[in-house]
Amino acid sequence: MPPHRGRAGRDLERLRLCGLPAPDGASAVATRRARPRCDRRGHRRARDRRGVGHRKETTVDSIIRTETLFETLQRPGALDAPLLIAGFGSPESQTPASVVEYLVHEWDAGLVAHLDPDALYDFTVARPNVLIEEGERVVEWPGVRLWHARPAGADRDVLLLAGREPHFRWQRAGAAIAEVAHALGVHEVVILGSFAAGIPHTRTVPVRMTGVGGRFASRAGIEAGMPRYQGPAAFSMALGVALRQAGIETASLSAMAPFYFAAEPSPHAMAALIEVIDRGLGTHTSLELLQPHREAFDAQATMAMESTPAMAELVANLERQYDEAPAPASVLRADEVLADVEALLARRDGEAGGPGIGPPRRAW
Repeated sequence: MPPHRGRAGRDLERLRLCGLPAPDGASAVATRRARPRCDRRGHRRARDRRGVGHRKETTVDSIIRTETLFETLQRPGALDAPLLIAGFGSPESQTPASVVEYLVHEWDAGLVAHLDPDALYDFTVARPNVLIEEGERVVEWPGVRLWHARPAGADRDVLLLAGREPHFRWQRAGAAIAEVAHALGVHEVVILGSFAAGIPHTRTVPVRMTGVGGRFASRAGIEAGMPRYQGPAAFSMALGVALRQAGIETASLSAMAPFYFAAEPSPHAMAALIEVIDRGLGTHTSLELLQPHREAFDAQATMAMESTPAMAELVANLERQYDEAPAPASVLRADEVLADVEALLARRDGEAGGPGIGPPRRAW
């Protein structure tokens, strides 16, 4: 984010992140007093004395009907073959949402809209954060937000959608997102994912795509396969169905992370997804902010292996299976690693666990 000079510069940046026009000289002071609260990623904040949520705004440039779940939606201008990249945080993985937020930061994306958090979340489960800003208490609500970017090197516009997986109204949320995508001229969507698999952390992170790859997959040099998973669904899966039913080409791009180290978001999986996105768009996103987290992960993993011989043996077995697999990007079958997992658990029974791998502290 570029630096700004003085409070006025910071105020203008807040307005820009919230998708609002800058004030002229006469109204600058009044606008400063009433400006919406946003953090550096464009997250809307509300003062606690104003109650929950935000007043809905409608403008001449509104794209969709006001009865949908989107609020303060403003047309970002004519878009060139926009690609929508979506990622959601869930109890299983925070990596997809973290990738999108990282791209928002690196690409200096502008906030376009957000879904009404009151309609989607149980705040006793997904509690908002209370912060102090300029001596006053503010509330940062969880939510799903939409940004627009035209990153350097890309030959098309990009829309970025990220947030916490909703608790309620999945069908309405999916329909609203599909409606907005259609209104903005989106014909191709990539939904990010990440899941634990039987792969060693010492090897390249496999990335696979399922669904309809389209122009993005062709440029990225990745072949889209057919989805095979059946079972309890995540919101990203329900959204993919809603988008396909709306006639929008949709693919899932997923990175695999080692199941034996808990790190969310996974810095190596994040880097792998960003590298594929760069290939698909022709961009060159800096991974500098991720590098310290990747190095810290590797160091903690090495410590865990040194303190737990059974862990080192497990990793060695996974390395052998990975190297012998005909397709490195394929997922190792569960039964191929189950014996190793059971042996690890048996050997650690009654022992203190090794050092854990914690989530990276975000600098974006």
